[in-house]
Amino acid sequence: MDAKLNKKIDTQNVTLLVGTFKQPKLLMTTLTAMVNQTYTNIKIIVIDDNSMKDTEIIEETKLIVRAFEDSRIEYIKNDFNIGVPFVFRKWISMVESKYFYLTGAGDQLMPDAIESMVTFLEDNNNASMVHGLEIKGNGEREKSLFNETCLVETKPYLKYHLLGGKKTYSWSQSSALFRTEFWRTKNIPIIHDHYWDYYFHCSYILFSTHIGYLNLLVASRETEKNDNYENNLGINSFLIETERVNNALKFIIDHEVYMLLRGYPTAIYKIKIANRLLKQGIRNQNINQSLFCIGRAFQI
Repeated sequence: MDAKLNKKIDTQNVTLLVGTFKQPKLLMTTLTAMVNQTYTNIKIIVIDDNSMKDTEIIEETKLIVRAFEDSRIEYIKNDFNIGVPFVFRKWISMVESKYFYLTGAGDQLMPDAIESMVTFLEDNNNASMVHGLEIKGNGEREKSLFNETCLVETKPYLKYHLLGGKKTYSWSQSSALFRTEFWRTKNIPIIHDHYWDYYFHCSYILFSTHIGYLNLLVASRETEKNDNYENNLGINSFLIETERVNNALKFIIDHEVYMLLRGYPTAIYKIKIANRLLKQGIRNQNINQSLFCIGRAFQI
């Protein structure tokens, strides 16, 4: 990057929020990638959400943070385990920088990831956030959504989030950078469920006209390396599918007036969600689950 561009972005700042729980060794990988970013004007906040009873884990986490001897890293221990999404919602409110980034211990940023994302947002003031490509937990590189880095209208993203589709208009926390002012002025909520960031993402999309897409590799995931992640949490496929559909419906109901003003066909979206619930109920072999889906469909 040329000197003029470097001078421009060095006047900005970014807060990197890292949630850590149970596996302190993963934190080393994440922090190493952060302190080695080509964009250096950053603050890193490590939020330790371990139970106060886990004294050995807490002490190991503290030792890892201290080992970096980097004044840009701040360690905060919650008084008790509050869990996702509260751990992130609580600390986003502390962010004073222009941009913020959220991730869990184990995920890694590419060396120029923050520089690339900040540069895009500085050059595109109407983008509320920007996201790029990542290497998934199974080692597979994510396919490009568009052929090049670009500013994208948000409507296809929200439609995909609410209804699904063959083309994936989505991102993970580990590959996205958000504008702090936008989060505050739009009062973007973070609600509690298995997909805590779903409502958060939908809100960002709805209240934006454009978001940024980087056709660049920006992160490598750790948290999805286990193919049975949901099973290990005791979340079955019925709950995963139903909760996602219910969240989509809740979002439409909560924001229907604004969606209509933006030109979204909310009535059609509701019909498609009802059909999805009916299909799920018909093909489900558990009678109670089937009746739930069918009953929910007729409530729409």
